[in-house]
Amino acid sequence: MEKIKAVIFDWDGTLFDSVKHALNVYRKLFTLLGINGVRWNEFREEFKADYHKYYLEKGIPKSAFKDVDRLWLQLYNDGSKKLKLIHGAKAILKKLKKENIKLGVVSNGSRSRIIEEMKSHKVFDLFDVVVTGDEIPEFKPSPKGIIYALHVLNVKPSEAIYIGDMAEDIEAGKNAEVKTIAVASGIHTVKRLVKEQPDYIMQDVRGLMQVIF
Repeated sequence: MEKIKAVIFDWDGTLFDSVKHALNVYRKLFTLLGINGVRWNEFREEFKADYHKYYLEKGIPKSAFKDVDRLWLQLYNDGSKKLKLIHGAKAILKKLKKENIKLGVVSNGSRSRIIEEMKSHKVFDLFDVVVTGDEIPEFKPSPKGIIYALHVLNVKPSEAIYIGDMAEDIEAGKNAEVKTIAVASGIHTVKRLVKEQPDYIMQDVRGLMQVIF
């Protein structure tokens, strides 16, 4: 493997332990919209990075997306202050930074929420680039967010790794021609992640150092 110069992360479920909170938010949201509740195992199998497709599958029309997104964020923010980083994530980021590895985040989430969470947990300054769904409206598995991050970081695809907890993260990484790592700390099951044939699969980001060095 070519020397890795940059590691680009997904945020939710990869660095930030927000997945179970997000499930509870969807449960509340769907209850308000008169949609049957969602079980944890069902959520892990059905949820998509392009959550608007998930909305459509649940019977939410495209015309309602803007209002539903706003309601989702309001419900999410109500309980988000208790959320934490994935165990060991901050230490890994600091170690990578110490080794002069460039760091980035590419997420489908909203910029305001993610930046606030990064600053709250004192990791914002560790990142060289943060790309969200606000800048790149095409959801993963589109590689556009990762490609843009590579441009900002000034590294070749062969010099970068993308790491995420969803099948679409792995697809996006492959589409951007970077190395891919799947972590089992988030939404999708290991079974679902393995189907995408990531270059590496691990329980969480704490295994990252062994891959790079």
